[in-house]
Amino acid sequence: MPTSSRPLTYGLVLGAIAYVAVALLYTVFDALTGRGFLFTVNQLGLAFISGLGETAGLETARAINVAAVAIYNLIHLVAALTIGVVVTRLVEEAHRRPDRAPTILLAIIAGFVLTIGFIGAATIEVRAALPWWTIIAANTVAVAGGGVFLLRRYPTVFRRLT
Repeated sequence: MPTSSRPLTYGLVLGAIAYVAVALLYTVFDALTGRGFLFTVNQLGLAFISGLGETAGLETARAINVAAVAIYNLIHLVAALTIGVVVTRLVEEAHRRPDRAPTILLAIIAGFVLTIGFIGAATIEVRAALPWWTIIAANTVAVAGGGVFLLRRYPTVFRRLT
């Protein structure tokens, strides 16, 4: 694969891995809590449709709204793919410029923390449907899955980053 297209291709794969990891985590979470299939995704989609400030009663809504689920999934997929491309470009830069690896590691960690903070702040109105610990767990699972993928593509970079 040409070097110029590698970060984009790997980034899209990384984003897809993160997207699926988060989807699976929320599917398992909803099943284990007895809230029903797609409950969390439905609630987040309903919050996007109605506006995050207009969420009264959403924590108990049980009927699945296909449009809400689709909207949430579209937003989540686009965000995951975008983040995957950005992170992969950073890792590629650390691969090409090892002297920048420590700064890039800080940028990746900062991005992880900021992503959790942004999601947490944006979803405060639906905290009953999306507890803080699930936001942290979902992002951690996404990073772990994506990290395994990138580790196989850039084995020397992780030594440089850490």
